[in-house]
Amino acid sequence: MNANRHLVLAAVLAAFACRISSGGDQGGAAAGGSKALVVKITDRAGKVTYEAMSPEDWKALQKQIALETRLHPKALMEAEKAWREDETVKKKSFPKMAISPRKAQVVKEFNDAGKAADYAATKEAEESEKTLDAEKKQEERDKLFKRSKEEVDKEKQKNAEKESLYTSARNLYDTKLAELMSAESGEGAAQGQGQAPQQQQEKK
Repeated sequence: MNANRHLVLAAVLAAFACRISSGGDQGGAAAGGSKALVVKITDRAGKVTYEAMSPEDWKALQKQIALETRLHPKALMEAEKAWREDETVKKKSFPKMAISPRKAQVVKEFNDAGKAADYAATKEAEESEKTLDAEKKQEERDKLFKRSKEEVDKEKQKNAEKESLYTSARNLYDTKLAELMSAESGEGAAQGQGQAPQQQQEKK
């Protein structure tokens, strides 16, 4: 699959965010002394991150995720269709369950953007710690059940291959979602341009 697909989606999402954000705080939560929110974001793979942002950026993110969620079924369908047409992966089932719409929720509000950024960093560190703890517990289970190095390595290889397949599916999904969002954005702009002449005629 094309490794640049994430860049395509990022560009579309950035353009769409600019279009839907009306008069938002361009500095986000960068400036101290301003109201800021810490938002928990769950990506398509289920990975959790925390971001500090302004209320305006939060509103824009909500609209963006709402659009992504609305387009999710169609993007998933088109990604699966493209998957079946790809000679390199079509023999393997398209992993629908490995792709979920993004989710976001406010976990805390601050009157100081600096404190919000610090809190977000703390939550990020906690998430990293959870990952390390999970890996450590898995190692302890392997020792408890006296699994051989060969068995452990074989399972790791199997999991790596599965995750690689999931990543390919998500990349393909991202491409289809980006195309749908781009089309949606273009239709909205075209409708806006089409209304202008009509409004001018009404004024006459």
